[in-house]
Amino acid sequence: MEEAPTEAEIEAQVAHVARLRRAVLTADPADLRAAFDRLPEATFRALAASAGQPHVILRRSADPAARLRRMPDDTQLAALAEALVGPCLEDTVEVLGEASDEPTYNQLMAALDDVAERHTPHAVATMLAYVAATGQPASGHCARILDEDERFPVADEAESAAGAATSATAGPVPAPIPPPGRGASPERKEARQARRQREREERKAEASRAARAAEALRQRKQAKSTAEREAAEPGSDRTARPAAAPRREVPAWALGDDFSPGDPLTGAVVTAEIVFEGPTDGAKVRPCVVVAGSADSLLLRPCYSEGGVRSRDWRSVEVLDWWQAGMTKPGWVENDLRAVHRDQVGEVIGRLTDQDWNRLW
Repeated sequence: MEEAPTEAEIEAQVAHVARLRRAVLTADPADLRAAFDRLPEATFRALAASAGQPHVILRRSADPAARLRRMPDDTQLAALAEALVGPCLEDTVEVLGEASDEPTYNQLMAALDDVAERHTPHAVATMLAYVAATGQPASGHCARILDEDERFPVADEAESAAGAATSATAGPVPAPIPPPGRGASPERKEARQARRQREREERKAEASRAARAAEALRQRKQAKSTAEREAAEPGSDRTARPAAAPRREVPAWALGDDFSPGDPLTGAVVTAEIVFEGPTDGAKVRPCVVVAGSADSLLLRPCYSEGGVRSRDWRSVEVLDWWQAGMTKPGWVENDLRAVHRDQVGEVIGRLTDQDWNRLW
């Protein structure tokens, strides 16, 4: 059996509710009207009825706070406060992350330093007052911050205070206002934890993709730098390379009826999944030279790294300027042509030089 609250606890809760009422009734009229729009229609009508106001008039009022000061129902006050602080509270929960269920005072203060850059002091103060009055996690910390931090004042507006007094004299408040629609139920906690887990996995995957892209770029830059350095050394087989002849046209026999050599990607090196046959059939993402294109497909010649099974055989051509082709090491281009749907082709990683292109035909 729950113990009855002490007189001090009742007085503290009455003070929390009074402060929340003052925060709500001193909110900007536009913010209050936006909160009305976030409330379910039935809840808004109950709110208007509690304040003795026609709901149509209340929704359009230029000074909605003045029409709400006679509202005696603290449950309706909590419903309005929840809608009013929703964006700020959601932002704070997001900043706190995994600590949002039971944040420490220091964690909450650090989060508020961030949140205060995007929300007004009054919005933050109202959120703190809402959490303190509804007994949610960190309610004690929120009350302390309101008492001590001058950044988040709650206006002591006379009429709001009078309204709070009316609520207080209606009888003691033995327990926190139940936060409407925001209980700490196991289902809600489980849903929140699942959402955070998905967000962590998405951030991890995005970081992994960014790291792979950065590493590929670093390797390409390093390979290019090494190749240029080697080309400048005396005796290098690249120093005496003759100027490339004009870029050759793709032979008609390689095109068929569906593909055109005038595709913008012709000559580019892209990534694509290439199916291979052998002791164990499979597929692998490889660099590929675009030979031609059709409306929905590209005609490709796959590339293989030096030392690979398909490199250096009679059906492959060495890529001399492999770093310009976006490769991280020397490679070879297969003679066989593969038609691959555009949706299955990845990013452009480089382009064959005229000299390498002409060696294909």
